[in-house]
Amino acid sequence: MLFRSPKDAGSTPQSAEEATKLALKDGADIVLGPLLAQTVPGAASAARSKNVPLIAFTNDRTMAQQGAYLLSFTPAQEVDRIVSFAAKKGYKNFALLAPDTELGTRMDAAFRAAVARNGGSITIVQKYPRDPSALQAPIATAAAAIRRVPGKQAILIPERGNVLRAIAPALVINKVNLAQNKLLGTSAWGEEDVSREPA
Repeated sequence: MLFRSPKDAGSTPQSAEEATKLALKDGADIVLGPLLAQTVPGAASAARSKNVPLIAFTNDRTMAQQGAYLLSFTPAQEVDRIVSFAAKKGYKNFALLAPDTELGTRMDAAFRAAVARNGGSITIVQKYPRDPSALQAPIATAAAAIRRVPGKQAILIPERGNVLRAIAPALVINKVNLAQNKLLGTSAWGEEDVSREPA
């Protein structure tokens, strides 16, 4: 029998804990969610108190704990697969444009390890603020480094939404040849509106 009792976990550990308690009160035998890493501890605590398993959808594996499991790919797994794929397609030079966030830092570490494992070279790792209006300088710096390396390169951009749609044309404006240099994305590129950006 399928039992559904959707609850809004909110964006804080407290709201997730309350939502989980309500789901448990409604008779949930398993909790699916929450989505955000910061909400998992609250939800996991409530589920654990009733000995009910919780399956969270965050990709932050530090959130896995007793009774709390993750159903997602970690950034390291995703980056490793992407870089390995590009290396098999003949790409040896790699660039990373990543947000100046905790996730960007994790992507950076995974990227460096994956490029080394695949015998590649890093052209540049460029961090940027997650503000489309503040991208000009970091993208210009990255583009200059990319243009200095002859031959084809793979450029990993683990981004989504408005920021991603601002980065791709900014590379073109800064004379990065996208016919020669391949843009690589993560699962965040699965959003429908990304395909509307020609670059």
